[in-house]
Amino acid sequence: MIGGCGADFCGTTDASAYDADTDTDTWSAIAAYPEPIAWQACGTVDDRLYCAGGLGSSNNDVAHTYVYDPSSDGWSQLADMPATQWGSTYTAANGRLLLAGGVSNSALTNRSQAFDPKTGAWSALPNPSVPTYRGGGAPGFYKIGGGVAPSAPTPKAELLPGYDQSGPGDVTWLSENTQQLSLEPGASATVAVSLDASVDEVTQPGELIAGLTVGTGTPYSVPRVPVSLHVNPPKTWGKITGTVLGATSSGGTAPLAGATVQIDSWASTYTLTTAADGTYALWLDARNNPLTVIVAKDGYQPTVTTVKIQKGATVTSNFTQGAVERVPSGAVQPRRRRALGTTWARRVGRSTWTGPPDFARADARRGSHRTRSSVHTFTLPEILHRQLELCTTELLARFLMSPRDTWPGAADQGAAPRP
Repeated sequence: MIGGCGADFCGTTDASAYDADTDTDTWSAIAAYPEPIAWQACGTVDDRLYCAGGLGSSNNDVAHTYVYDPSSDGWSQLADMPATQWGSTYTAANGRLLLAGGVSNSALTNRSQAFDPKTGAWSALPNPSVPTYRGGGAPGFYKIGGGVAPSAPTPKAELLPGYDQSGPGDVTWLSENTQQLSLEPGASATVAVSLDASVDEVTQPGELIAGLTVGTGTPYSVPRVPVSLHVNPPKTWGKITGTVLGATSSGGTAPLAGATVQIDSWASTYTLTTAADGTYALWLDARNNPLTVIVAKDGYQPTVTTVKIQKGATVTSNFTQGAVERVPSGAVQPRRRRALGTTWARRVGRSTWTGPPDFARADARRGSHRTRSSVHTFTLPEILHRQLELCTTELLARFLMSPRDTWPGAADQGAAPRP
């Protein structure tokens, strides 16, 4: 239990833990949190506790991230959040700390973020449809209830599919020759492990990292045993990589995190998300050529290009996304409207869509995520409404996203608890 509020204040460094492995049924103090905090987001990944954001003792928004190591009873500071959030819905799943919604700079937000301890970096997640704060979260990623305003609870429930792996899980490419053994005091034993890169879950070359968790019948903890597997690419494969930059208000550019990169070939479709430094990468068989690469991000103009990869080589394809121009209502002139015409890319499968549909409908028509597809372009007709420019990029990005990158509605609660 980390931080919290008292009768007439919020923000404390108090931290405590409950010991569930003994018969004492007691709480005990652990190392104090590095700063007074309340309404932060915490989750356990690989036997360590990660906490981020929250509200400070001076009602100040906090962007700091910390990790607690129980073996040393100490906290260490990690990379700050890209944007502050407190009162978020949160959980830990798929090896990441996940946050959705909350309050930032005294305003309700539906911003979603994820921290990956392996890379030490934050990345953007798809935003839920309803901004809430002080709601409940669980692996799934489920977002339940909360408030939409002070003293205004909501029964709304949403789900971001695909984030359902919690705690130590089975690693299909790693196996052991024994699952249980007994040791006398001072004795030792050898456990043989086998690594297999041919399992279905291994789809990309590179370094795979896992760990063996050892449980004992004693009060003493055993550190995780790290295991790694390096997978080489097949000889017919090539790599496409690049960096996505976004235009800034100062006239420059900066890495664009959380942008959707869709790569289409004659055989398959792959959807990636750029990392905190704006990079993306994918290995493919060169027989997939040519590749159509579509990049989209809320608030930026979508970009489309064609790329050919080479066997055993790396092809770099960088993108610079221009910001969507925000035109005040009533300020658009007919000549200006023609200048704002936008070229859209749309996926065409077995059925032809009249426009960007919602993803659930698109996925049903495609049949599966990996399907034969092609990319066609068409020019956006004369603007039908003065504010249509404000939503074009958002619509495109939504319908480019994969099934795990949406927040479909889950069954709402019967009654809304007060936040």
